[in-house]
Amino acid sequence: MDLSPAQRALLDRFQRDFPTSATPYADVARTLALRESEVLAALQALVDMGIVARVGPIFRAGSVGASTLAAMTVPLPRLAEVATIVGAHAGVNHNYAREHRFNLWFVAHACDADALAALLREIETQTRLPAISLPLVREYHIDLGFPLGAPHRASCSRSPAAVVASAQRVDAGEPWRVACALELGLPLVSAPYAEIARRAGLHDADGETRVRRHVRDWLAAGVIKRIGVVVRHRPLGFAANLMGVWEVPERDVDRVGERLATEPAVTLCYRRAPDPPRWRYNLFCMLHGKDRARVGAEVGALVVRHALGGYPHARLWSITAYKQTGANHGIAAHG
Repeated sequence: MDLSPAQRALLDRFQRDFPTSATPYADVARTLALRESEVLAALQALVDMGIVARVGPIFRAGSVGASTLAAMTVPLPRLAEVATIVGAHAGVNHNYAREHRFNLWFVAHACDADALAALLREIETQTRLPAISLPLVREYHIDLGFPLGAPHRASCSRSPAAVVASAQRVDAGEPWRVACALELGLPLVSAPYAEIARRAGLHDADGETRVRRHVRDWLAAGVIKRIGVVVRHRPLGFAANLMGVWEVPERDVDRVGERLATEPAVTLCYRRAPDPPRWRYNLFCMLHGKDRARVGAEVGALVVRHALGGYPHARLWSITAYKQTGANHGIAAHG
């Protein structure tokens, strides 16, 4: 990639720990010995190149609204058509083709469980295909930072136990409106939190201060996992991506998941409710890499190291990324 020194520095240093001051881009510029205008221009160029999805927070799964991982078995001649129908919904933020009988996977979000169920029903009606829904049960590790100059797990500080212990949720009212406005990302302007306050309907004098207070409180509580430059990993070269799934007995699944979450090669690891008999797997583990053979060898080593060979297992390689955006829980639903 032909990236400028400023763009590389932003990707390496600010995928997390982004300032929560009133003028965060100016703070970043001072850290990098740049002008604020240079930082904003570099970020806009990264967005235009498709490398950066947004600058903003990553909320802990389950802390805002309702969401699920869903999948469909799509006839290959219809795959692109159905992916377009699914991806057209604002409540769908990730949409991937994978090598499996269930070959189209997507993440769906809504303001509550009823709205989420309605979204899935609408997708089934439009596509004329059934979907399985696999809601999150427990998160062991989710971190998709990809700095260019260091292993992306190096800066992950929250242990699986600490993440699970943080059960705070964002409910209706002002916190909900702020969270939904933040999901779209911080605008690339000198005072982005002031703009977020306006988006959330906080027009009083201290609206910006309250937005930043919410952000700091959510960071401290683990509701926001990190805040910074959110990248799209495929343009960075991470195209050999594998989702490994296992059917692990109830008595063992948390123990196995917690151990897998400590592995440096693992970027995502969580437990989801199965949908038998169509889908029996309950433990999910993602590995992102640049070389398919190496990623395959890494997951094979995990199987040996953690004695996973006795559990029913499947490997689903990602083929095509149809959509990758931030979550959208529907701010209009709560006014």
